[in-house]
Amino acid sequence: MKTGHLFIAICLLLLPIFSSAQSKQGKVKVAYLYKFIENLEWKNQSQLPNFKIAYWGSEKEVLAVLKRLEAIKKIKGKKIKVIDLNSISEIKPPYPQVLLMGNDKNKLLEPIFNKLLGENTLIVSDGADLQQFVMINFIYPQNKKISFEVNKKTIIDQEITIIPKLLLLGGSEINVRELYKEKEAELNAEKKTSRRTEKKVGRTTSKYR
Repeated sequence: MKTGHLFIAICLLLLPIFSSAQSKQGKVKVAYLYKFIENLEWKNQSQLPNFKIAYWGSEKEVLAVLKRLEAIKKIKGKKIKVIDLNSISEIKPPYPQVLLMGNDKNKLLEPIFNKLLGENTLIVSDGADLQQFVMINFIYPQNKKISFEVNKKTIIDQEITIIPKLLLLGGSEINVRELYKEKEAELNAEKKTSRRTEKKVGRTTSKYR
């Protein structure tokens, strides 16, 4: 089955749950999530007893659609286990293969990223701005439907292999080189500001000696 046809088929399977615009967006997110997983490979995935997807957010519609997916589908030939998280402390070993974060948790992306670094877990964020901590991130282009962006470097650092078809789903790739250039420029600007402050303090101190 072609990628587009499969995506539509997954959305249709999830249609009976809700009918609101918000819930339709939840279905699209989960359908995308399913296709992300299909186009990635985890370390030792053949030995996994099931495929764990943790959800941490406040969108009840998304959680309900995930539970529906858990009941009717398999991923990579394995049963899906959905975990509903209520706090950061609940993210502990054995870590899930995927952590889907609601947009209300974006402020905690950096500590979550650092906590799961090297743990072979894919983080899927929603509208996050901190691109250096993004793996896959849902975005909302103006006048367009929901889309996504991919940071290949952070995914590969998690020892997750990217199948080239991933970006054929319609997403965009984060330009890591430009991202690091921007961060380097920010750091250099901070250093210059710090030096100027030190000089001012030095001159002020010398007046009172």
